[in-house]
Amino acid sequence: MLLVSRPLLSIRPIAAKSTHVGSTRRVGSLRYTCSKALAEDAQNNPSPKVAMVNLGCAKNTVDGEVMLGDLSRNGFSVTNEDDDADAIVINTCGFVEEAKNESIEAVLEAIKKKADGKAKRVIITGCLGQRYPEELAAELPDVDLVIGFENYALLPGSIQHALDPTAPLPVAAPL
Repeated sequence: MLLVSRPLLSIRPIAAKSTHVGSTRRVGSLRYTCSKALAEDAQNNPSPKVAMVNLGCAKNTVDGEVMLGDLSRNGFSVTNEDDDADAIVINTCGFVEEAKNESIEAVLEAIKKKADGKAKRVIITGCLGQRYPEELAAELPDVDLVIGFENYALLPGSIQHALDPTAPLPVAAPL
């Protein structure tokens, strides 16, 4: 049984193109979303690319768009093409067992893409990242970051550090 309920940012280092503009792309049951403005910016920006899989409720969709906006403002390109991304963010849902299973399946699919060389990093956010960070880090060693919703402000710096370990590690501001 998973018991962790406190927020935690879990970062583990790893040993050493087309964009659907302004659309939602479905692959199986997964939704890849990106606003038109972010997708257009990604076409002209050579910076690291991030794709996001949004799962669950409307709040997750809004949180996902906010995270993508933060990433874009911090120099990342946003793409709907996970095969084209340097990092795949899975914005998970943990409300009911079926949602947890769908989230884990999406994470495993992203891990496979990473193993196939189609992505460099896999990041878990959302409810599962908030509720079960230690368990996810232990059970899914190929996941690079687990970030709960209380730590979303750390996402851009955390991804940058995961892609480039010489980049500074973000620090949470005191409450």
